[in-house]
Amino acid sequence: MPSVSLFLVGLPVQEIWDQTLDILEEDNRDLRSCALVSRSLTPQAQFHLFHDIVLSKADRYSYDDGAACRRLVSILVTSPHLKRHICRIRIPFHRDFLVNVCGMGLSRLRDIRFCDAPRNYFASPDDY
Repeated sequence: MPSVSLFLVGLPVQEIWDQTLDILEEDNRDLRSCALVSRSLTPQAQFHLFHDIVLSKADRYSYDDGAACRRLVSILVTSPHLKRHICRIRIPFHRDFLVNVCGMGLSRLRDIRFCDAPRNYFASPDDY
């Protein structure tokens, strides 16, 4: 059987790759692998990897939220182009994390969710 180049039949190869990565949007491990395989796969893989950031895990005893936040800040300082992909972020409720997120310059950020907030942290107007 003769081999046919995708370029010869006029198929939009990049669109096919992008749609393939769209299918993998929930699988961070595969997306990270794709980002490393080819430069043509990197932008779409990074879009999915950085669109929704979660810096909190249910088991807070085995997860260091501070380290995760510092790692994210370090990644964004090293690769500032990734900031444009971040639209949603879920972070532990802690003043230092909020300061870090506010200082990141995330222009496309639409949604910040805080988790693990102390039950009575927010005072009602009646408390004053």
